Amino acid sequence: SLCLVCAIAIVLAVSSRLKADEPLTPEQVSQNVAKVVERVRSFKPVEPENDNQQDIYIFDVETGKIEVAFDDPTLELGTPYWSEDGSRILFDATPGRKWNLTQIMMLDASKDDAEVTMLGFGNRPTISPDGKQICYRLYGDNLPDTEQGTWVLNLDGSDMRPLGTRSFPRWSPDGKTILISKYDAAPVFLYDAKTLENQELILAGHEISSNPDWIDLSRHLAAIVRTPEDEKIAVIDISQPDHCRIERVLWENGNGIDVEIIDPVYSAVSGKCVFGGNKENQGQLYILDDKQKGPPQAVKISGPVDYLEELAMSPDGRYVLFCSYRDIRKLLKEQTD
Repeated sequence: SLCLVCAIAIVLAVSSRLKADEPLTPEQVSQNVAKVVERVRSFKPVEPENDNQQDIYIFDVETGKIEVAFDDPTLELGTPYWSEDGSRILFDATPGRKWNLTQIMMLDASKDDAEVTMLGFGNRPTISPDGKQICYRLYGDNLPDTEQGTWVLNLDGSDMRPLGTRSFPRWSPDGKTILISKYDAAPVFLYDAKTLENQELILAGHEISSNPDWIDLSRHLAAIVRTPEDEKIAVIDISQPDHCRIERVLWENGNGIDVEIIDPVYSAVSGKCVFGGNKENQGQLYILDDKQKGPPQAVKISGPVDYLEELAMSPDGRYVLFCSYRDIRKLLKEQTD
């Protein structure tokens, strides 16, 4: 198990930096992802102590296997994020649902025998591709004289700047912009990472719902788009933020199955989209595959369970992190029997 200790810390700890400015090759990114996963698998899971204990799980898109990634019986873990270079996973940890004590945690597998370290107060973290800055949300009473909302700052704790009250940030893979939305609600804004100027994403006739997921460097998102009549998972071109357009519909809800769509993530590399689907207040993972026709396929070992949300895909498309409660553990035991 992880020994995640929530201590009082205001200044963020300095983590390792990318060792070169050149972009990594896809092979290098996959190697980093594999190293993170190897380290995650070295942590021994512990038995949950209550039904609502929220932990982070990892789903192997290729093999279909699900494993415990991060857990701690004293903490509620949430909003995982996988860095663009593949070497880091960030998430938040809350002791006893005391949101004013929520801490940002990070596993940096660029270091040998890496452990999960605490970065400071906040939740819903995202890190810049160069590993030098972090963007996250603060509750109103996390820090003295600090307003609630989304903030960006250097990892050494300097140059702390506010980005308003919207609460779910996602740094673009090219590092130039930060996408910020309310959790599972419109509108969605695009912020310049340097100037912090922002622009609302406008998709005529549609509402961009969910927390959109970056697909490429800075032009395309995977998101839920809604009209009064329908709901789709779509690839959106945001090269003109005030005139976004649907480039491709991945799936329209009701085509084969009818569920509440949760947090879709999509990889242009693998051509696979993974999302949570809720039906009668029970959640499960579903997969869409570009190479296969027909509706999304349910990942049977993933549900139905009481809670399955907060998805994050590895940059190579191989793995998906998600959050769930204790009841999924029974299904995981069946997987190994």
